[in-house]
Amino acid sequence: MRPKILIAVLGCGLMPAFGQTVQEQVDALKAEVENLKKQQGAVIQQLVELQKRQAPANPVVDLKGAAGTGSKTAKIAIVEFTDFWCGFCARFAQNTLPDLMKEYVVTGKIRYYVKDFAAQRGPKISEAAHCAAEQDKYWPLHDKLFAHYGKYADTEVAGYAQESGADPTLFQKCVESDRYAKVVSESMEQGVAAGIDGTPTFLIGVVDPADPGKLKSVKTVVGAQSLEQFRAVINSVIDSSK
Repeated sequence: MRPKILIAVLGCGLMPAFGQTVQEQVDALKAEVENLKKQQGAVIQQLVELQKRQAPANPVVDLKGAAGTGSKTAKIAIVEFTDFWCGFCARFAQNTLPDLMKEYVVTGKIRYYVKDFAAQRGPKISEAAHCAAEQDKYWPLHDKLFAHYGKYADTEVAGYAQESGADPTLFQKCVESDRYAKVVSESMEQGVAAGIDGTPTFLIGVVDPADPGKLKSVKTVVGAQSLEQFRAVINSVIDSSK
């Protein structure tokens, strides 16, 4: 119904007045199109602002379906919303994440989770990562995908999975089954509900002692920030939880 109404509105708005010259009609049409573009931009901006107002200040994140690493008894956790097609995510994965893992995850201070926000070119690469997780190879494939950012032809991804130690036959069957499509889709929906509108975005908070499958976020970090910037935020959350 909405497309028909839009066509009707456009038709009324763009109808040239009787007696106008061809050039006058063209100028009038151009002006009307520009006006419609401005109106569309205003509507989009209003929707974005509405989403931000509706998003909770400290959202609770469901950790179900997220790839996790680090101590399962850690009180503090980070949830990264990422997209394998995101260049900034690749930069973070290569430049900051290794040191963050060494300083906080390997030492047992925090647990690290990844949730999908596959908005740019579709969810298939994220689904492939979940297929690797079936064989406990999520993180090796995660690192290889970002190390070869953008080189995601089917044969290339299959090769990365095999190099990561995954059984190629089982991996391929999983990818072809699409069984993680819903998991990836639900993860993105959860991100939108939490106010996520870009990647990478990190929610840092306290694992709910009554429900270890939930994270009560305290701080948010947006973008491929440096270890020093993460250190300041993480330490503040750790200190406040004592």
